[in-house]
Amino acid sequence: MFPRIGPLSLSSAHSLAWDMEYKNPPPGPVTVTGGPREDWRTKGTALVERYLACVADPTPSLSLQCDTSRARGPLKAHRLLIKLIAEESAHIGRALKTLGFTFTELIEAAVAVAVFEQNPVPADKADSPCGRRGSPIALTDRLPPSVDRRRHVVSCRATTPFRIDYAPLVPLAGKARLLAAMRQQQAHYAWRLANPCLPHLLAELAPSRVATGRGRGRGGIGDPGDLDQGGRDAPCEQAGERDAHTAADVWDKNVLQEFMDEVVRQMSFVME
Repeated sequence: MFPRIGPLSLSSAHSLAWDMEYKNPPPGPVTVTGGPREDWRTKGTALVERYLACVADPTPSLSLQCDTSRARGPLKAHRLLIKLIAEESAHIGRALKTLGFTFTELIEAAVAVAVFEQNPVPADKADSPCGRRGSPIALTDRLPPSVDRRRHVVSCRATTPFRIDYAPLVPLAGKARLLAAMRQQQAHYAWRLANPCLPHLLAELAPSRVATGRGRGRGGIGDPGDLDQGGRDAPCEQAGERDAHTAADVWDKNVLQEFMDEVVRQMSFVME
């Protein structure tokens, strides 16, 4: 990354003079996609309003139960291992193509349903729970032909919040429940991807994100204790992205392993 934004004559960031880091920055998402859009006041505003409505929603995101009863030092990480053999991955890929879903939609729905399976909601409270996550959307295809997509790695994704409501999933089971969650997730993606102002979303929100940090304010996503906070970032990375996964030790390792096994079980439903 450094050679792309720093002077070529410098061997490392340590030799860059203080207060000079802003002299050669890469173009941001607004500049690189052609500048401010004329339809921002309508389509851009709608995008921001939906983003803020989701992150300001006071409904807690359903998560796995964790142990907060005892004092801890600095958090340690559990390392988990799951594997899908090539034949299984190929079978899942073929099933998704037939069903009309993407692998990302499968993973995110499987994670949400796995949380629901591991932490069931009482029947008298089934109307309110949801799973809230933040999902990164690639913006590389929005770059103009003048930009080298192979080398431009800055401002190429927008992390957008979404929620999966559990009420429609309660009467369902197995593949039907997973597909219902996937349809919710697909609708979220479809709406955002159809908005031409998506590449400028985080640039618009940047001041508020800095001001509020990672709380439930305008710029935050989820609660610090949520297993599904921040989507793929932490504390438990989604199945399918890597073979090895890490999670904070406020969860027992066996609980996390059971959760990851449940995610894989949910994913396998598409092959039925």
